[in-house]
Amino acid sequence: ATNWYIHTPICSPSRSELLTGRYFHNIKKAGRSVMHVDYPLVYNNSFVRTLHDEAGYATGLFGKYLNAMPAAPPPGFDAWLANDGGDYIAPQV
Repeated sequence: ATNWYIHTPICSPSRSELLTGRYFHNIKKAGRSVMHVDYPLVYNNSFVRTLHDEAGYATGLFGKYLNAMPAAPPPGFDAWLANDGGDYIAPQV
């Protein structure tokens, strides 16, 4: 891609936008949340899952997923190399 932009240039919100294909105002959560992201919404509505299930792509994630890590890889990833859950302050490795 030659013209590619991130709508919200801070860590977890920008990754959430990339994974879901949605703008941040459509995935944010008010109140007490890490970086104000509605993580269950991101886990269950990943664009990567669509690529994997419907388009037949092989998908993988290597590195940091989000600031609130799931205990198991989310659906849609063939390869996964990230920490084993926890959050930004207390990751489980």
